[in-house]
Amino acid sequence: MSLTLEIPAEFAKDLTDLIQAFTVAVIKEKPDDLVSFAADYFVNLQERRDRPGEQTGDVKFGGGAMENFKSLKKS
Repeated sequence: MSLTLEIPAEFAKDLTDLIQAFTVAVIKEKPDDLVSFAADYFVNLQERRDRPGEQTGDVKFGGGAMENFKSLKKS
């Protein structure tokens, strides 16, 4: 069974960056509980995004994904 979905252009870049950053964080951290890690990662990302004047920063694949997540956890 094959499923093909077309990602709307307005979401493609952001979705790709988000998934890549999360994937890098998972590979680097090797969490025992992926679901809890994912929940923490995205809650922290959302909280940081929602703070007035806060920037979540540009997360680039192969680079600052883990640093970005660690800075979110410290906040």
